[in-house]
Amino acid sequence: MRAVLDRQLAALRTQVLDLGTLATQQLESLLLAVERRDGALALEVARADSTLDAAESAIDAAVVRILALHQPEAIDLRALLAALRIATALERIGDHAKTVAKRLPALIDRPSDPDLLTIGRLAQSELVDAMRAYADGDADLALALCARDVVLDRLYAGYCETTLAAMEAQPAAVRPGAFLLYAARNFERIGDQATNIAERVHFAVRGRLPQEERPR
Repeated sequence: MRAVLDRQLAALRTQVLDLGTLATQQLESLLLAVERRDGALALEVARADSTLDAAESAIDAAVVRILALHQPEAIDLRALLAALRIATALERIGDHAKTVAKRLPALIDRPSDPDLLTIGRLAQSELVDAMRAYADGDADLALALCARDVVLDRLYAGYCETTLAAMEAQPAAVRPGAFLLYAARNFERIGDQATNIAERVHFAVRGRLPQEERPR
């Protein structure tokens, strides 16, 4: 039975990594669509969300089956719980990407915004590192990612202040500014979800969540 459990846990881990790849690709496509103001690519991003939803459901079902068949304990149980929570975070990242993609038409006729893209790229780098920490079982990398999320949070806060000031100074900037704030918020939330993944990696490896509270 131990060999069977090991095979099922390995298969589950592969499923989670595959879902991480899908989420990372979706975010990369979204950032490209935002940079190029590419409505067709944004539509593809929005449609791809259903694939992530299906993958998350498959992971949920796999976890339930393993729990029912093996009643795992200790590190095996932590691996299952981490997989479940990581899959949920990845699915939510897909939701955030879809949300931005569906509203991109509001910016089609406006120039690219480097500061917004910087926020998105930072969120993307957090997601990449979070999944690398999961793939390698690297609790130290996961902990470092949790600590550096404050950089993204501060950049987002500064971007909000600058954008709001522009909206107050120029009425024509209100409509596109509202989208920019909305997109930035979703990118910041993607960073939060990446940090959630990192916390679950730390939990799976060391049996506890990071002791430090996230700096804000």
